[in-house]
This record gives sequence, C-alpha cells and structure tokens, in this order.
Amino acid sequence: MNILHVLKNLKPNGTKSEEKIIETILENPQKILNMTAMELGEVSLTSAASVIRLSKKVGLTGFPQLKLLISKSSNAIQPDKYSDIKQDANVETVKKVLFNNIQQTLNETMELVDEEKIQKVVQEIHETHVIYIFGIGSSYLSALNFSQKFNRIGKLVITQHDCHSLIASMASQNDESLFIGVSNTGETNEVIELLTLANDLQMKTTALTQFGSNTLAKISDIAIQHAYPEEPIVRSSASSSLHAQFYIIDLLFHSYASKYYDEIVKPLDQTYKYIKKYKEGE
Repeated sequence: MNILHVLKNLKPNGTKSEEKIIETILENPQKILNMTAMELGEVSLTSAASVIRLSKKVGLTGFPQLKLLISKSSNAIQPDKYSDIKQDANVETVKKVLFNNIQQTLNETMELVDEEKIQKVVQEIHETHVIYIFGIGSSYLSALNFSQKFNRIGKLVITQHDCHSLIASMASQNDESLFIGVSNTGETNEVIELLTLANDLQMKTTALTQFGSNTLAKISDIAIQHAYPEEPIVRSSASSSLHAQFYIIDLLFHSYASKYYDEIVKPLDQTYKYIKKYKEGE
C-alpha cells in the first residue's frame, strides 16, 4: 500500500485538521520521518492527538507505523501530478496528459481497493437473484458496463436511466436482491435516494464511489472505493473517474469468473454461439 496515495485521496474529504496534516506530509515526506506526533502537530498547526487520530483513521496502530509506511512510499517513484488540457495543445501533448491522468488514477485505485470487500461483493453477486445498479451521467455508463458483463454469464442485472421505472421494479422484489449505487462523488441525490430505498426494502447494498467519507459510502453495506481524481478546469478527471469505475467493475467480473469458472463457461458459450448465429443470418 502506498500510504502517500491513501493520504492524498483522503485529503479532499477530511476534516480541516486532517487536511493540514496531510498537506504537511505531502509537501516533504522525508522531513516527517524525523518528527514526533507532537512536532508534526505543531508544524501543521494542529495537535499530536489529531496526528494520532489520522494514523488510526487510515487503519494503522499509530504515528510510528505511519512514518514507516511514509518511508517506504516516499522511496518509490512518484507519478506526475494530474494535468489539465491547455489551449491550443497539440495532439502529442493531449495524448501524454490523458495517459498520465488515467495511469495515475488506475495506479492509485489499485493501491486503495479493499480486496476483502471485493470478495464479499463477488459472493453477494453469486448469491442474489436480481441485481439493480444505478448511476447518473458518466456513472450510468459504468452501470451499463456492469450490466452487460454480468448479463452475459447468466446473472439478471437491471439498470434504468429513469428513477421511477427502477423504483417500480425494486418495490416488487424481495430482500434477496442486491442494489449497487454508482457515484463518483458519493453525493448524487438520485443515487443516494435509491440506495436508501434499497435499504428500506432490506436489499443488500453496495456503493461504488471515490475514496474518503461521503454519504453513499456511509449508508451502504459495502463501499468499494476508487481514487479521487483532481478536478481540472476541463474536467478530464471525469474520464479518469470513469476509468477507475470500469477498472473496479472489471475486477469484480474477473474475480467472479475466476471463483465460479465452471458455472460461467456454459452461459458464455451460449452467448457466443447465438451472437455468431445472429451475425451469420444478417
């Protein structure tokens, strides 16, 4: 785990004290290694208690363990910062900017994703009869991607762009269904409302959202979180967050396929056969 990636992604949704401490660490990670919690608290204009709370918030025993991970992470090659598209940039420059942003998002997502949560969601996908997945805007594309993949292996996945239609379908189901809410920010009202409804209907619920504290992550049974792309003016990060969501969906699908390989071979063969037959008949 690259702890600097974790701290960077935690910063946008952290408390004011956490933001100050993280900013101080990221400015000069090597300098932090020689500090006590009290000294870091003083330099960051916070307190030793805040430093210790931050260490525990990222799942560590305390500040000494945080320093150990900072030492390991700061010795690794750090990727370039997110870049924005500039006016009149040539194609070569745009290629490099987009590639760097996507690469950094995927690297950070790989570091942040919780493997135990992936395994739990894979098991829930296997056990459930009906899966509902919902997102707005670019997150809807992720919902469609998930639906297309899992429908091909025999899972019943329902996604709708219209909230009313999805609510009507969900209301007729039972507690053996699974609802997945997709939102980059975790604060999309429609997604929050539908996941709340799923909780009321006693469905199992999963959130696919960015790293950090947000409403969707808090109210779901399981939150699978990806990197927090910085927001350039041109919003190339909308593309970066979409790649992060697609990466996690691929991770869920391939983990499922690996675990239940014998069960998915027949549906995949049938899918291939009938699509081939359809094409040959055109």
